Amino acid sequence: MTSRYTIMLICFALGFSARLWFVRSTAPESPRDSNSSTDTQAATASKASVERGSPIEPTAGIPWYDKDYSGNWNDLLDIIASKPAQDEEFRGLFSRISDWTDADKISFLRAAFAHNKSEYLESVVRTVLFSLALKSPQAGLNFLNALPPVDQNEYGFSVVNGLIQSDPQFAWEWLNQIESDEVESGLGKNKLPAFRFMLISVMSFDPKTRDQALELAYNAPGRRERETLVGTVVKAMVNHDPENAIAQTEKYPEIESVVMDNVIRFWAEESPRTAANYLLERPELISRQRVVEVAKSFISNKDDAGFSEFYHSLESERMKSFLAYRAATSNASHNVPASIEWVKTIEDGQSRQQAAMAAINEMGYSDTLENQVELIESAFQGYDRERLNLYLETLQVWQDAYPEKVNDIVKGLPEKDRFIRDTLESTLAPGLKQN
Repeated sequence: MTSRYTIMLICFALGFSARLWFVRSTAPESPRDSNSSTDTQAATASKASVERGSPIEPTAGIPWYDKDYSGNWNDLLDIIASKPAQDEEFRGLFSRISDWTDADKISFLRAAFAHNKSEYLESVVRTVLFSLALKSPQAGLNFLNALPPVDQNEYGFSVVNGLIQSDPQFAWEWLNQIESDEVESGLGKNKLPAFRFMLISVMSFDPKTRDQALELAYNAPGRRERETLVGTVVKAMVNHDPENAIAQTEKYPEIESVVMDNVIRFWAEESPRTAANYLLERPELISRQRVVEVAKSFISNKDDAGFSEFYHSLESERMKSFLAYRAATSNASHNVPASIEWVKTIEDGQSRQQAAMAAINEMGYSDTLENQVELIESAFQGYDRERLNLYLETLQVWQDAYPEKVNDIVKGLPEKDRFIRDTLESTLAPGLKQN
């Protein structure tokens, strides 16, 4: 199961990518040039600002994020440090970072790690690291490896995210080298499953890398992680091409179960009859979970004929009893006669009792007490103790609101049920005496 940390990490990755896309597509245009007197005042103010040692302000008409700071990154770092939180101009900077050369990104990062950190400077650093790894995976990795372990742990996600989106195979091999101690890293092995999950998720969305993602997931370290990763790929694969997912089981026989679970679920949602026919033609694939998926779809589509046909086509009495249970409970709230008939079809006594109890609980006050009594009688003939317990459970619920009905039912029990009638009278005596 995916840990909460992994979920948070994936959410952050998606949010980060969305933000990067947003700023690239919404970068502000340069403001119009001001008149000459304004230009002169701005230039004078800028000169005075430099003489005082403050951050350099942009010349009028040229946003600060559009200037070329190559070789003088401290000026840019000072401006970033002086900006208030959530400054809209940072969108402009983020949109420009992807256009920097690798050399510019690396020299900026070196200056940034030596500068006093701020919230927005850290955001910029992460963005530059991501962009460097995205454009030049090895350069991004080299820079990360040169950082102290504490910084590798802090900023490693940005590099890994870039590697994954640039060269998934390269990223996967590097993560596995860390796992096997072939390379030293300050990332922390506890983060590797989260990174691998992110990588597999990204690859699963792309039809060009989906088959490769399955191969990588199949060879992931650790059984539980391998099952999680394979399940992620298979689900994406089935949603786009179920036939291809089935074909993959020839290459990877061990994944047949998870593939077929997902395929039947997918087909059942699209067409329960298609899923039902596929299972009926391949009895070896029939399982309780798959039968449930098909049954749920028939019921939600209100396809009673299809459900009945599927039920009667099954050879396993155990599966048929289970289907009848589902039908009895699903019909109980809106079609009590049908629910009763489904209970009657269940041959196994214990399963029949369980279905009756579940159906009565579904009914509640939504139907008549008489129907619930008929359900009890239909399901529990020959099981006096169970019938008595269910009568008690049902009649106690109805007694306060409908004492006369309860009294009539108890008094109306035949002589052959004298034990049940006497027990009910003694147990429900306070309510019955009111009549």
